[in-house]
Amino acid sequence: LVAGLVIFPMVFAHGLDQAGGSGLIFQTLPLAFSQMASGTLIAALFFLLLAVAAITSIVGLLEPQLAWVVARTGWSRYRATVTVIAVLLTASLLSTLSYNHWADVTVFGSSLSAVIDFLPNQVFLPLGGLLIAVFAGYVLPRAVSAAGLGLPDRAFSAWHGLMRYVAAPAVLVILVSGLFG
Repeated sequence: LVAGLVIFPMVFAHGLDQAGGSGLIFQTLPLAFSQMASGTLIAALFFLLLAVAAITSIVGLLEPQLAWVVARTGWSRYRATVTVIAVLLTASLLSTLSYNHWADVTVFGSSLSAVIDFLPNQVFLPLGGLLIAVFAGYVLPRAVSAAGLGLPDRAFSAWHGLMRYVAAPAVLVILVSGLFG
């Protein structure tokens, strides 16, 4: 929220694209830091701390994949960690290179970066949301989800109805429109 209060006034003041997404932080904050006294030092510290925040977030995001690999393969945690990080590093490098050295590479008539952006945003995220909504609304027994949520009966019934009849169809519409829209 605080970052948004800093970033969006800079976006409007400098005529940048408001739909720039998370990349706006790398466009607007250097402009802000350049106008400060000791801005270079503050910028270096800020982006160092941003990198630390990203790395610590990765630790939490890797845990489910590591647990799955260890459970499926019986590998040691160290071997699973090295393997998962190597796969993610390869995918990250592919994504990074698609914006510069491989910018001219096309897949099915679209740039590689567009394909890499399309799959997670238009396919995997809505599909995951749909599967979660279907699981929570139709597969998971009501008693289990009611006990897990700890809501009063009326609130749980409303939540369960919304999950079945609003969330699942809405996410299905989002998935279909992302695929064909």
